[in-house]
Amino acid sequence: IDGFKNINDSFEHSVGDKLLIAFVKRVQYLLGYRSSIGRLSADQFVVFKKVDSFESSGHKIKTMLDELQKPFEIEDKQISITVSIGASLAPTDGRSGALLIKNADTARHKVKQEGRSGYTFFKDEMTRLSYERVLMINALREAIEKEDFTLFYQPLQELNSGKIVGVEGLLRWESEAFGSVAPAKFIPLVEETKLIVPLGAWVINEACRQLALWKENPLTKTLTLAINISGVQLYHCDLFKILQHAVHTFKIDPHLLKLEITESTMMNASNETVGLLQKIKNMGIALSIDDFGTGYSSLARLKKLPVDVLKVDRSFTVDIPQDQDACMLAKSILSIAKQMRLGVIVEGVETKEQRAFYEKEKGCVLQGYFLAKPMPIEALEEWLKNHV
Repeated sequence: IDGFKNINDSFEHSVGDKLLIAFVKRVQYLLGYRSSIGRLSADQFVVFKKVDSFESSGHKIKTMLDELQKPFEIEDKQISITVSIGASLAPTDGRSGALLIKNADTARHKVKQEGRSGYTFFKDEMTRLSYERVLMINALREAIEKEDFTLFYQPLQELNSGKIVGVEGLLRWESEAFGSVAPAKFIPLVEETKLIVPLGAWVINEACRQLALWKENPLTKTLTLAINISGVQLYHCDLFKILQHAVHTFKIDPHLLKLEITESTMMNASNETVGLLQKIKNMGIALSIDDFGTGYSSLARLKKLPVDVLKVDRSFTVDIPQDQDACMLAKSILSIAKQMRLGVIVEGVETKEQRAFYEKEKGCVLQGYFLAKPMPIEALEEWLKNHV
């Protein structure tokens, strides 16, 4: 089950327990006879089923995937989940139960690496990839100990004035063993292994250190700096104390620091987590909902969250201005933000036509390759001089 810990953190554990029971009952019903199911850990299950062919097993798994994603009704709550399924076949992929489970788990990891919510069958090549995954996790542990990461910075421009009002700090990793590793490849690994907790603390400290250095420079002293916060950090570390310590250590104005949290994490936040976010906002740190529009936000829920900014996902911009539906959706989100007195940052602006579209909308802040790509600190400071 993908993200089961978030369900436990968002609701009472009794709800999580009842969800597991309902999940197993649905799996048993879908599998039918000639099958059995066992629980390996909190959110991992193993199924053994006799099948007639590779094709029939693929059809059965696809049906399970679709049916398990239909909502579960638990204590008058509609709870939706996604699942990641890995499969192995005997005798091709192994003759012992232990080897079949190991290979199916390797396939499951492949699904999770590719974005979760899907299924795949084991292939021999995955053994090599699984080994590489272990090596990368070990390399990440070592890199975190050595603080062997950097932040790149992408400027944000206020359309009305043309002023550069801030930057987003984006994590980059140049590994001795793996070369330049894309965030999409290593961020899921550090979240899954909880290494995001020490790495996230480093990002917070590095952002505050940079803001402290910028205080003396007229070009940068008013810039805001936004960093991404993972749901794992919200649920599994004392984020408030880490932020408080960094702000006091580097003596920065907390109003210049912004935290970006994904829409799905915000919408599933428990009352306790909302309380934590309110404490952070009371410090003066601004909160943004990242990837806005990709989830299923309730406006009633949104109103109760201590949010300052909506960051419109790049998927809404990519088809502007040629797609009228995309234009209408973007305008609707901007209207919602205006009515709720929230700031708006639009991601993914890459053409002059897209920029011209948003110029007609008041109060937008733009971010994207049309303005500038993410760059190291030295390049950013030089870019700011030339831009001004």
